[in-house]
Amino acid sequence: MYRFTILTAVLLTLLVSSTSAQDAENVEQIGRIYNFWYKAYDVVIIGDLAYVATSYSGMQIVDISDPENLEIVGFWDENKYSVNNLAVDGDFVYVADLSDGLKILDSSNPEDPILICHYQGGGPGSYCRDVAISGDFAFFVDGVGSVRVLNISDPENPNEVGSCDTPGDVDGIEIIGDFAYTFEDNDGISIIDISNPEQLDAIGHHNTPGRAHGIDVHDDYAYVADYDGGLRIIDIGDPDSPEEVADIYTGNAKGVKVVGDHVFVANHERLFSIVDVTDLENLEIIGLYECQGSLNNDLFVTEEYAYILESHNGLLIIDIRDPTEPAEAGSIRPCGYIRDVTVIDDYAYTADFGNGARIVNIANPGNPARISVPVHRNKSLKIGLQQHLMKIAGIEEAEL
Repeated sequence: MYRFTILTAVLLTLLVSSTSAQDAENVEQIGRIYNFWYKAYDVVIIGDLAYVATSYSGMQIVDISDPENLEIVGFWDENKYSVNNLAVDGDFVYVADLSDGLKILDSSNPEDPILICHYQGGGPGSYCRDVAISGDFAFFVDGVGSVRVLNISDPENPNEVGSCDTPGDVDGIEIIGDFAYTFEDNDGISIIDISNPEQLDAIGHHNTPGRAHGIDVHDDYAYVADYDGGLRIIDIGDPDSPEEVADIYTGNAKGVKVVGDHVFVANHERLFSIVDVTDLENLEIIGLYECQGSLNNDLFVTEEYAYILESHNGLLIIDIRDPTEPAEAGSIRPCGYIRDVTVIDDYAYTADFGNGARIVNIANPGNPARISVPVHRNKSLKIGLQQHLMKIAGIEEAEL
């Protein structure tokens, strides 16, 4: 499968002459700089660290202790396909790598996460679209209508102990207590009794009018991001018979989280919405924030901040202490496509689709370092051998 390159520079050295086909195997990577993410799909906050699923560029770990100065402290990019979702439990990160199954990483050293297990219960090509952890069990969805359960008491040697089918193809899963809640795009949501992980029981289902892209549960209600159906609120007090009790259109809703009397919705149209749900008969959007890019399904919310994902840009932190006036507190936007590179002396000049020119110091090939921020946002920027880049970008060297 073709894999997009998300590296600013990979410097290679040939160990011997490349005059034969055999010589092509003798290639060694001597340095890299890894600043960009392909896309940002999922985020989990643990203390001062944000774990971000970044599609083909794997999993990134970001220090968020200072929201105004976010810093990537570690990453793992040995995924074969697209990391769309993840879960964190103690020192372990569980990575859903789509058609390459479930990966388990030891992240006790956040600067250097290590793969300790690759689970493909159904053999090569086994799907893993999302994963959630409850106690000694990992519940993952295979994207074709099943929830499967792994005993992870020994994370290096998990074993499958149970499974069950749902009415639709499951896109994601959330676990609250003895129940798992799945969202299934055109087929709404399902409720599964997981009190006995070896005997799962799908006991309830509700087909929403739109396309269920996300779910969060608070007390006796499930809040569903139903895309073109907006925000739907489902009474799950009787899990066998869930019933819709309220709705409000926030935009094409993709992600949802509940904190107290407020529901936070990430919409596809770059809008982050805050809904007051104190009175279910009179739902009200009380806060809006317009982002730079379309938003993805997952977000993480605390009492002070919302951590949201701009699909092609990165991680954005919104101050929600005043829910009527949400404001950006910080961001890290390392996404981009590297289209071209030219090397002049000790510097590599790269053209980053959508994010402009970037400059990398390669004086030490084993430790390349970015020395500039994006300076031109045209969708394409052809860099020639001439040193005209600064003039094209409209900056002087002293500004770097």
